[in-house]
Amino acid sequence: MIQRIYIFNLILISVIFFSCKRNGTSWDTRWAAPIAYGTLSIDDLVQDPIFATNPDSTLQLIYTTNIVDLDFDSLFKIPDTTITEKIALAISLDVPPGTSFINQIDEREFDIENAQIKELGIKSGGAEIKVLNPIETGVYLTITLPGVQKQGVDLEVTSFVQAGTSSNPTEFNLSVDFSGYIMDLRGADGNSWNTLISVFEVQSDPNGDTVYVTNLDSIQIDVAFKDLVPDYGRGYFGNRVLSSNDTIDLEFMKKFVDGSVLIDSVNLNLNIVNGVVVVASGVVNQLTSINSTTNTSINLNHSIIGQNININPASGSWNTVTPFIYPININSANSNIQPFLENLPDQLIMDYEFEINPLGNISGGNDYFYPLSEMGVELQLDMPTKFSVNHLKFIDTFDLEINQNPEATRITDGELILTADNFFPFALDVELIFLDEMGLPIDTLFSNGYLQAGIPDGNGKVNTPTNSQIIYLVDQNFMQVIENSKQIMIWADLNNSSHPMSYDLYNHYLIDFKLRSNIGLNIQF
Repeated sequence: MIQRIYIFNLILISVIFFSCKRNGTSWDTRWAAPIAYGTLSIDDLVQDPIFATNPDSTLQLIYTTNIVDLDFDSLFKIPDTTITEKIALAISLDVPPGTSFINQIDEREFDIENAQIKELGIKSGGAEIKVLNPIETGVYLTITLPGVQKQGVDLEVTSFVQAGTSSNPTEFNLSVDFSGYIMDLRGADGNSWNTLISVFEVQSDPNGDTVYVTNLDSIQIDVAFKDLVPDYGRGYFGNRVLSSNDTIDLEFMKKFVDGSVLIDSVNLNLNIVNGVVVVASGVVNQLTSINSTTNTSINLNHSIIGQNININPASGSWNTVTPFIYPININSANSNIQPFLENLPDQLIMDYEFEINPLGNISGGNDYFYPLSEMGVELQLDMPTKFSVNHLKFIDTFDLEINQNPEATRITDGELILTADNFFPFALDVELIFLDEMGLPIDTLFSNGYLQAGIPDGNGKVNTPTNSQIIYLVDQNFMQVIENSKQIMIWADLNNSSHPMSYDLYNHYLIDFKLRSNIGLNIQF
């Protein structure tokens, strides 16, 4: 692992003598000190734990990601719906205190596109309830939603609404959380769909007065369902087509910015996953490898591209749901997967289309989705780390911690020396780029050589690291560079021209490095 880089105090000697400052004193010395040290392994190169160790100690690259990931909220939307009810007596009469004088049952239908939903579980969302009371006494309003249950108990809300008048009704507002509730949407007859039953009961204030209520005194109730997100559903989900052109970032590739790599072999699986109990079909129209640094792209050539795929429903229920997986194997023999990956992509673009219930309601209204149900495409890359590189560019950036006084210290001459023990069978030319607080380059130290490659044995394995060093010359301007630098970028050019073959990487491969200084200083007091 690379240690944090430190620029040690360039005027350590001046600090010692500062308390005995004398006018016009000058001191020439040489500064030799460590600046940075650490190790660089293959995990550090990609910053992602994607390597497994084989029994022979070689490394295997195993990378899995979802390049399409649709939970059911992506497939199925419950529109915001407002139910408005005006409840009133059939005749006018005197209502004594504490009298239940209205009990009304209604059915309302959700407009859920072309779906016919019998049962729905709510992951999040709720309702905003507004009540307008024109009656000249306070009332207790009870709203019950039969069949909307949590742990077998119907949702029921009782609230007290102050007295009002017909010209100035009292307004009361209430929020209800529907998270965790199951909604039975089969209606009163049990054979409907998208239908919600509601019961409204009104009782006059037991501590109020007897009031005269006419059949024109309507209590208005608005129930606004908002942001309902489902995690369970049963019914017919309708015929739906979902298409998109998605970009997927491959973060572990972003540090490789140029050059080429020749891959020995590769095996990639695209798994189309259906975790919903519904028949579907799908097609992958395009899969493209993008190198955003070089602005190059390569389309995958494989027989599956553009082919319509029939996708069976998942099986099981709730926490036991078993997705149906349609595997697509892509290898060097049936595709251009090697140049596709040798492009060093840091992005993939996938153009796809899924269709739910392409044949209509063949399940008889018994489509299901569960909390663990998802639909998508999973990428699984499995390949040995056997390859060769040709000027493969790798970058990494580290913070600098600086403690120095440029007014009292002046560099007269010198050099920075990078020494390394290298197991990798690749040579490295390393440039040091100093960056300001905006991440912009201030200066670059170029090397006069390279870190030599490890030497493979007859089996292609490096058992003993190669020790070598790179020297960077610094001049009088380097002090100002140090003063303005907040970060240092290491730009490494990897090349195995000295051993021009494909080599396996082993789990003990690393670079153990030290960066030290040998700088002449003029210190003034």
